[in-house]
Amino acid sequence: HSKDSREPVLPSFMDQAREVTRNLSPSYFGMVKATGIVSISAQLLGMPWIALALFWLNFLAYVILWALNLLRVILFPRQLFGDMIDHQRGQGFFTFVAGTSILGSQLVLITQHYREAHGLVVQRCRYRFEAACFTSE
Repeated sequence: HSKDSREPVLPSFMDQAREVTRNLSPSYFGMVKATGIVSISAQLLGMPWIALALFWLNFLAYVILWALNLLRVILFPRQLFGDMIDHQRGQGFFTFVAGTSILGSQLVLITQHYREAHGLVVQRCRYRFEAACFTSE
């Protein structure tokens, strides 16, 4: 048998990435919220190196989750909108707001980046409005 005639046994990385993006739970921003809370607690308890490490982990998670959600808007808008109006999954979009707020708090308390934190507050207000519009009946 030649190499070209064999069927791939495992799905490709791109196929797996598409499935993860398609089925991404809106509640994953809860991870950003929880990690941020622990990071802020570490800062307040006098463990700045733990706080900063968790801040950077949180920042990375935030960026990755936003990228995946933007891909979801582009590639799978029906699934995303279906989640928005679903009574079980729709409330997960509120973790976008909470995660953004906590990341903004980390920016102020851990890194003293006030301008960037202000930008996140403005975003948070917009998300709150949009979430209220999509999840109300």
